[in-house]
Amino acid sequence: MKTGFIGMGNMGSALAEAAIKTGAVLKGDTYGYAPHQDKLKERAKRIGFIPCSDPIEMVKECDNVMISCKPAQIPGVLNDEMKKALKGKHLISIAAGWFFDDYRKILGDDTRIQCINPNMAVKARCGIILIEEKGSFTEHEYEVLLRVLNSFSRTVVLPAELMDAGCAIAGCGPAYAAMFIEALADAGLKYGLKRDDAYTLAAAMLKGTGALCLDEGMLPAVLKDAVCSPGGTTIRGLSALEKTGFRGSVISAIDAVVKGEG
Repeated sequence: MKTGFIGMGNMGSALAEAAIKTGAVLKGDTYGYAPHQDKLKERAKRIGFIPCSDPIEMVKECDNVMISCKPAQIPGVLNDEMKKALKGKHLISIAAGWFFDDYRKILGDDTRIQCINPNMAVKARCGIILIEEKGSFTEHEYEVLLRVLNSFSRTVVLPAELMDAGCAIAGCGPAYAAMFIEALADAGLKYGLKRDDAYTLAAAMLKGTGALCLDEGMLPAVLKDAVCSPGGTTIRGLSALEKTGFRGSVISAIDAVVKGEG
């Protein structure tokens, strides 16, 4: 089956790259459209998809269509000509803030619709993808989609009203984690570590900690206690983090995303 991406920015290209590298889709069956053709062709050469200059013609050629453009661009993308081209197709959207009911109002029942939200780590085949609980894929189509997504990521199904909170953690979280890695590396540099070594230590630590929680089933509180010993170095560091409001700062970051604060 042929898959076309409308929008080949960072997230769209990350998804396409992961799907192609894992064999979930074939290079010759993967198409991409973006208005900036020069950049599109560069990414197509690197990743392996087929660049397209006309989104309507691309959609007509494909069975599955991935909406991976900016959310504000979607009303313009879904013009009358595009709506006709999408009849009978499978539409998968990764646009934040757009859900099944939003697309259903525009496209009606003639297009199969499923909304998902991936994070940037899909590029490294270790990401997380949120799937809106509501959709119009058949049971078989949904199972095929899950099989494809799970080939290069983990998936979590959420109702529409919880998707924003989930995206704030999984989608925005990599930026917060990157800032944490950078801060740890800066501290390492302060005490004499080389920058590359400090980045490796911090990033590998974060990856390993996630693996203990996900693969070994360790609760974060249990893991934290396992690392801390009475009167030891780790508990002193945790005490310093609590004094500077580490937990509160993280929660405030999520509030800022979900509630539009800050």
